[in-house]
Amino acid sequence: MGVVAGFLTAVVLLLPSPTSTAVSNPIAAAIQAAQPGDTVYVAAGTFTGSVTVPDGVTVVGQGSSSSWLKGKLTFGSNVVVRDLKIGDAGMYAVNNKDGASNTTFERVRFRGGGGVNWTYVVKLGGSGGDCDHVTFKDCQVERNLGVEVDGSDRGFNDVCIWTSANARVSDVTFEGCHIGVSNGVRSGAPRMGVECYTDSGSGWQRITFRNCVVEVCDAHGMDFSDEYNIRSEGLVVEGCTLKGGGKAGREWGSTIDLEYPLRAVIRNNTFGLGWERCVQMTTRSDPYNRSYTVFTGNRVDLTPNGVTRASYWTDVDVTSDSPWGPSNVTAD
Repeated sequence: MGVVAGFLTAVVLLLPSPTSTAVSNPIAAAIQAAQPGDTVYVAAGTFTGSVTVPDGVTVVGQGSSSSWLKGKLTFGSNVVVRDLKIGDAGMYAVNNKDGASNTTFERVRFRGGGGVNWTYVVKLGGSGGDCDHVTFKDCQVERNLGVEVDGSDRGFNDVCIWTSANARVSDVTFEGCHIGVSNGVRSGAPRMGVECYTDSGSGWQRITFRNCVVEVCDAHGMDFSDEYNIRSEGLVVEGCTLKGGGKAGREWGSTIDLEYPLRAVIRNNTFGLGWERCVQMTTRSDPYNRSYTVFTGNRVDLTPNGVTRASYWTDVDVTSDSPWGPSNVTAD
């Protein structure tokens, strides 16, 4: 390792083999040998194999179209990852270690999914354990490599924030990200573009999507679910463009679906045509306490987007006991 002039941070400089663009071991070795405060620079090329980034390490590539870590990346705390492509078919592109905190991904393109059931591209929580304060800025998430029109109960999502086995996911931000980018064959998601799901854990808290784009998905474009005895809260979806949902023409076909998280703010977004509906909020007949949900400044765009309408289609469907805040929806 060397020392950058004028800085105390140690640097690991990694170069690919001059005779090959596929190097399997040096990248993992360099990253996993790095110490807190080190920066690993990844040159142009394709580097195969999964890697765990130690706490406090920064990994910087030469751009998501040039430097590819072709395997799963597992991150810890105080990690920064920039200017890379990450992931491969049959696995998560990225997942957290238990207790991971204060990690940032910037200008990263994620590729993955298409393995066994419940293989996502970006996965937070679940069997990975707790994580908090994770930021994705100006990132791209490719369409999950799952089957095109798979059964609706299959877990082929692009982004899944999933709390289970007492895991807790909180304070996650997607800023200026593009979800469902084409994987070279199709765009969108073979299930949901984003699913934040409370299972048997402690509930996800304070999840923000700001100025993001979600391509048309086969099922819901975005789905945020809750349980009456394990409450999730603090959702913000603001300034986003959700191009549509339900392209496969089956159940779960809304552009955005809110299954009653507490204190959601859904503001200044554009929602494209969904097969069942563009916007849904439902309590699923569970005994919820009323919450205050702000839904304002949103626009429904009914321009054709490859989605057909179900016989019972409606643009906005809200159960009678859903306590919306100031509602302001314009439909084109």
